[in-house]
Amino acid sequence: MAKRMEEADVQALLNIRRQLIVDHERMLDGSSAAHIAVVKQVDVAKCISRAVKSLEEVLHTAGGVEFK
Repeated sequence: MAKRMEEADVQALLNIRRQLIVDHERMLDGSSAAHIAVVKQVDVAKCISRAVKSLEEVLHTAGGVEFK
């Protein structure tokens, strides 16, 4: 299968993935924790906002996608 993405774009997406996993582990005490967690909404909002901003940057740089 032919590669469809530049290596830098792949690495950027992998970094976003890694950060989401780190945030998940930090906020929800990992996969071995209870099924219920108390999390500040501001912490979740920061995590999602950072991920969305990073994804938008990759899409803009790699694909010329503009977000308004």
